[in-house]
Amino acid sequence: MGTMRTLRTVIALSFAVLSPLLHAQATGINITLDYGHKLVEDDRGFVPTATFGLGVQRDFDRRVGMGVDLFYSAGEQYSVNALEFIYSAKYFTSSNEYTSFYVGSLLGVQLLSGSGYGNVGGTNGSVDVSRVQIPVGLRAGLRGGLEGYFGELFVQGGYAIGHGELYRNSSASVNSAPLYFMVGLSFLGFGWE
Repeated sequence: MGTMRTLRTVIALSFAVLSPLLHAQATGINITLDYGHKLVEDDRGFVPTATFGLGVQRDFDRRVGMGVDLFYSAGEQYSVNALEFIYSAKYFTSSNEYTSFYVGSLLGVQLLSGSGYGNVGGTNGSVDVSRVQIPVGLRAGLRGGLEGYFGELFVQGGYAIGHGELYRNSSASVNSAPLYFMVGLSFLGFGWE
């Protein structure tokens, strides 16, 4: 009987101590539209992609948060698409319960796939493309508080580790782009504490 009473007391004290910490945490889900980087490097200049994403945001403290985004990019010039999983750490310049600027880092996995017209075994033909890259870099933005409706504007940029040749055609090698860059708007965000 005394053990049960002690256990209840420990549980009640644990909730009393941890509840302010739990209250400071918030979670949100959002949809993102981006103006992104080119997927394929060539000599025709910057070719942006249309990128769509779904994200989950989590605040651990009034100044510290993180985000996990799943992006789909469709290349315009080549038939190469990307599926990206990006983790971003965020440090807010003021309380993230309200609209605040943040800076942080990003780390992700980018899966490139598609097809092209290239040289296969000495003859030209259709080539399947598949490559895995690791984007690393920085992210900065402006985000509203997660509780209720929120939005976010951000820019992120970095380097794609593992970039290289996708396939070779009759005139040159077609390579994935080494730079990772994106400007985005997250909307339809809904969060809770």
